[in-house]
Amino acid sequence: MFAVPTRHFSHSKTYGDIDWGDRNLVLDAIRTRFNEWYVLPMNALDSVAGGGFSEVALGCILIDMISQYVYNLKESKGERFRELLDDFIPEIKIVSKVSIDTGKIRNKKKIILKSGADVVWQGFRCGILHEANAYMCCKVSGGPPVFRIETDQTFGEGGATFDTFVINPGLFRDKVTEIFDGYFEALIQRKNFGIHTAATIENNFKEKFSRAFGFKLTY
Repeated sequence: MFAVPTRHFSHSKTYGDIDWGDRNLVLDAIRTRFNEWYVLPMNALDSVAGGGFSEVALGCILIDMISQYVYNLKESKGERFRELLDDFIPEIKIVSKVSIDTGKIRNKKKIILKSGADVVWQGFRCGILHEANAYMCCKVSGGPPVFRIETDQTFGEGGATFDTFVINPGLFRDKVTEIFDGYFEALIQRKNFGIHTAATIENNFKEKFSRAFGFKLTY
């Protein structure tokens, strides 16, 4: 299954406008598409009162998208999402040795989040997409740094208090945008992306694209 040539691929280009055999044009078109879908809306939300929650949500989706292309995944995978955060946002490791009680039970066991990347994956990304709300141990708020822990900000049963993981939405947007730009610059310039070789990210990108869009890139 694939789109007809007159269908829009991005705001200004249809599928038929793009020469799918020209590597530079293809990468530019795909980068523009994802920039319009995720980066530009995040930037717009930064000036909207109360827009921080949506800004973080879009940032999580963008990280999810990048991880699927970098690792050539068929669908989202928490392990890879967390690896990407740990590899490219070193600030998250400062708060990685945490033990945050989410107040949730799964398979008769408490869900305890033990790293900053796990909080972003389970508490924010999965909470927002699957439960329509971030976990109660998660908070979006201004002020540096990009990630921090606040104590005694979440109440549990019996009046017990738990740590809260806080994301600064604007700083998070900046970090995620750097990853997005770095990934596409690596693709365009045939350079390594972190620990990933240029050949690997090129191959994984083309295979992921083929599954997502229904046709193979011929460049």
